[in-house]
Amino acid sequence: MNFFDGLGKTLEEVAKQVEEKSGELLEAGKLNIEIFKQEDAIRRTYRKIGEQVSQCYEKGERFGEKVNQLCDEIQERKKKVEELKAKLSEIRKADKASDEERRETEWQEANIIPSEPEISYYEAVEQIRKMQESQ
Repeated sequence: MNFFDGLGKTLEEVAKQVEEKSGELLEAGKLNIEIFKQEDAIRRTYRKIGEQVSQCYEKGERFGEKVNQLCDEIQERKKKVEELKAKLSEIRKADKASDEERRETEWQEANIIPSEPEISYYEAVEQIRKMQESQ
């Protein structure tokens, strides 16, 4: 019986330790979450400050040399973003046009649609989908 009594006491002690550790881990997790929330709020506030300074700079206000340099950098990057967006738009337009031409050529070569279609490309696609669904 001594063996089982000792085993029971050991298991009770282990259970208490596990309970204490899980409570500590839970508390540490809660604290880590709160720390993250506070740090995130700080980052958002920094961003708001930066946006406000940048807006004032765009309106002609000037600040210390370092802030002015950073604002210049933002302006240059904004211009670059607009240029990249314009290029992307052109590429998408060109890709869309070439895709439509390619599809139409493939369909004509496969004799799926006549060379002078009486229906639009999208109507033809819809008809093909309906045919495939009925099979």
